[in-house]
Amino acid sequence: MVAKYTKIFENHKGFASDKWSLYLEKYEEIFKPYRTKRINLLEIGVQNGGSLEIWAKYFSNAKKIIGCDIDQTCSSLKYNNGKIQIVIGDVTDKNTIHTISNICQKFNIIIDDGSHNSDDIIKSFVNYFKNVADNGIYVVEDLHCSYWKEYGGGLFHPYSSISFFKALADVINFEHWGIVSKPTKTLDNILNEYNCEIPELSLSCIHSVEFINSMCIVKKRQKNRNILGKQRVAGKIENVKKGHFSLDGNFIDPPCQSNNKWNISSDSKIATLQEEIYQGNDRVAELQEEIYQGNARIAELQEEIYQGNARIVELHEETYQGNTRIGKLQKDIYQGNARIAELQEAIYEWEAKTNEYANSSSWKVTKPYRFFGRIVRSYIKKFNFLQSLISTYGITNLMEKIYVTYCDAGLDGIIYRANNIKSLYSTTGALREPFQKTHEGVAGPLYKLQNPDFKCNMLISVIICIYKTPLKMLKQSIDSILNQSYKNWELILVDDCSENKKITKIIRHFQKNDSRIKVIIRPENGNISTANNTALKHVSGQFFTVLDHDDTLHPDALYHAVISIDRNPNVDYIYSDEDKITRNGKKNYGPFFKPDWSPEYILSMMYTCHMSMFRTSLVKDLGGYNSEFDGAQDYELVLRVINQSMNIVHIPMVLYHWRVWENSTAETIDAKPESIGRARKAIENHLNEKKDNFSINDSEFKGHFNIDFYPKEESLVSIIIPTANGEIKINGCYEKHINAVCESIFRLTEYKNYEIIIVHNGNLDNSQLVWLKNFRNIKLSHYQSEQLSLAQKINQGSAAADGKYLVIMNDDIRVISSNWLTLMLGMVQRDGVGVVGPKLLFPDNTIQHAGVVLLGGVPGHAYYKWPVNSQGYALGAAVNRNYSAVTGACSITPKKLFNILGGYSNRYPLNYNDVDYCLRASKLGYRSVYLANVELYHYEGVSKEGGRSVKNSEILTFLEDWGEEFKFDPYYNPSLNQMQPYV
Repeated sequence: MVAKYTKIFENHKGFASDKWSLYLEKYEEIFKPYRTKRINLLEIGVQNGGSLEIWAKYFSNAKKIIGCDIDQTCSSLKYNNGKIQIVIGDVTDKNTIHTISNICQKFNIIIDDGSHNSDDIIKSFVNYFKNVADNGIYVVEDLHCSYWKEYGGGLFHPYSSISFFKALADVINFEHWGIVSKPTKTLDNILNEYNCEIPELSLSCIHSVEFINSMCIVKKRQKNRNILGKQRVAGKIENVKKGHFSLDGNFIDPPCQSNNKWNISSDSKIATLQEEIYQGNDRVAELQEEIYQGNARIAELQEEIYQGNARIVELHEETYQGNTRIGKLQKDIYQGNARIAELQEAIYEWEAKTNEYANSSSWKVTKPYRFFGRIVRSYIKKFNFLQSLISTYGITNLMEKIYVTYCDAGLDGIIYRANNIKSLYSTTGALREPFQKTHEGVAGPLYKLQNPDFKCNMLISVIICIYKTPLKMLKQSIDSILNQSYKNWELILVDDCSENKKITKIIRHFQKNDSRIKVIIRPENGNISTANNTALKHVSGQFFTVLDHDDTLHPDALYHAVISIDRNPNVDYIYSDEDKITRNGKKNYGPFFKPDWSPEYILSMMYTCHMSMFRTSLVKDLGGYNSEFDGAQDYELVLRVINQSMNIVHIPMVLYHWRVWENSTAETIDAKPESIGRARKAIENHLNEKKDNFSINDSEFKGHFNIDFYPKEESLVSIIIPTANGEIKINGCYEKHINAVCESIFRLTEYKNYEIIIVHNGNLDNSQLVWLKNFRNIKLSHYQSEQLSLAQKINQGSAAADGKYLVIMNDDIRVISSNWLTLMLGMVQRDGVGVVGPKLLFPDNTIQHAGVVLLGGVPGHAYYKWPVNSQGYALGAAVNRNYSAVTGACSITPKKLFNILGGYSNRYPLNYNDVDYCLRASKLGYRSVYLANVELYHYEGVSKEGGRSVKNSEILTFLEDWGEEFKFDPYYNPSLNQMQPYV
């Protein structure tokens, strides 16, 4: 007796295959008629491929056994049996369908063991049932998955795969429905949902639809074998009911069912009810989850109450101990006062002695010598300063700079520039070691930190491309890799045809002494991108970084990069802080403490720069470096990388030292003037790929750009202005805030598709009401509440708004430039942008708002009271960039996002509601943007009822909500001043 399918399956030793026990039993039954025939079989979804081997053993006379899978790994499956073929691709894709059809036109058996998503299962049936031969079968496995949320289904989902096959059973006898309708009627909704069609001819060939638990078997027969046909009567005797014999051989037409309420079209009421049931079940599940979480929260609160009571007991004890301590301190104060009296007496005695010495002849005689000593010490300091300048710039370059400065600005210009340099040294001289956030949230020098345990030991590749590098600088660069505390690295040295035997000798020497070093000598000069790509071909590390041939890395640079990878396994791009070193490599200065990833800041300047580390596979997939952008090749690569991945990590430590000398852009952008135009082109390509509407404008700072974003669609904007109807005296005249702000909007705003919603307290006078009613696009909303809440007023304004975007604006704002709303709307329509705020100025042209920084968890304004044209730290006030928050005195946000977040929180009735909104938006993945190129005046304080001050209770509420999460602001480096921003 020939072995059965189950026996062949259980004794199989080759590639793995899995089947449910019931499937094995059913396959014994349905495959038996085909066992010895010359059949063709197609399996959709082969996984490890063992099932194909089993089919080949079971159907020993089979002609073709074809497996199709979307997983590229399946291409590695190799079979000794020539009947078996693998097709790689999406089985519903036209190219894949064409490939399978070229191999075989008809199949006796098709088995769908592929995707469990309903759309794939249904589209596969629609595309391949027509390829089933007469008397063939189409088997679909694992239909239970259509009830699982993981595959987009559910028990009452109207468009699930199991609903589709249930509907097929109705198609079989459509000629007996009693209504004029196509056989596809019961399938229309499902087929429309997945945008596919099934020919009526295919449906007419369905002989049976059989469900065996999670398996569905559809048999195919010729059309004439699938209809009920004529009524046939056997026998002649009719003792019970007469007339049956006369029916023999007749076709029976069904009675008309057009008015049957249960034959309502599936795309109307039934479909609607099914959809409501489906959504209702989803809502029930959500409510059950909320109940579960609510109960959990109750348990947490009960625990907090218990701990609170325990803490009260502790506080009583601490109070007792505190009182005891106060007694001791009072005693110490008494003793301290006695000691002060003693010291004052001693001071009196010393002053008497000092006066005696000052009036002595010896003190008067030595006065010229003391004066000379001060002069000598002063010149020693100046000599040391001059020596530092020479070591940084070189004597020739320094003299040239002094001459150019003298020609432009005279001696005063030289003195001014020297004082600026001295100031730079005095403020950064102590910052020699990298700083980072410790686990305790305190910034401290790197060398004092303990190395944490981490599992990662991946290979890191470092690329140095060499071209006529001064030997001393090159040796220092290579030594900085050899001295890395992390040892699993490789160094790839590419000499880009320097034609210098000394360079060749020194890099060969390093290669000989360390097997981790690879040396490539290019036969012709290809410039930086070509040289980098040459190196990339030899990179073995999962990540790589490029070190310029005259720069150095901090000894722990690779170590901290690997820690970051270990903590963020999906990261694709890493960057660190950096500083500069003098020409001789002996002094560090000018650290650049960067913010975390800022998508808008990167468009203004290549701020990530050094050290940059990339996932190797991603860069290779992108084609490596582009030679068309030499001079801006790193910038262009980063912009391509972020178009593919936003898995970016910033290491807030100075890990890269950029050497300053005459051939380096660290000294001046003029060293590579062509890089500016190429950087501009790189930004243009990036934004075009994002389908942004923009213009790139030259900045007054070389190598930087001001980018204006314009609306992609001219949506209605609702400007919400809460007002207390206050007034202000300007130039001797009083003006009402609400009248003045509306007038400035109407007079200066070029963007015209807006409405203004004024939320007032009911205290507008008659003249104001008459004036405001002249404008069709003004709405008035009367706010009434026993206790003032600015958050409630803004939310009330939003409820009355018809716009797609909301501008929240204080009534003490005055418009300055006509394009303010155009540029704010253009920015907020960028992908991922949630809130946009402009630069706000006090009437004296100092800055009121240029972004909000969280220091110690408490919000504060960046560059507060700085002059209007201030550049800020690393141009932070002069270019568009991201902050954790922007002020609600003037900001724009999508109404959809506002509704999702529930508007402004009433936990913050007066202050911090705008910051809280921005932070909640960031939790959903939306970022806040400060626009440096949009300026408005802000007469701060007059319009805010309750005054300008922030109460301690408001600060405590904010710290309770956000203090733990924002001990450090992601857009404000922990190495910067943590007491006052940018000071």
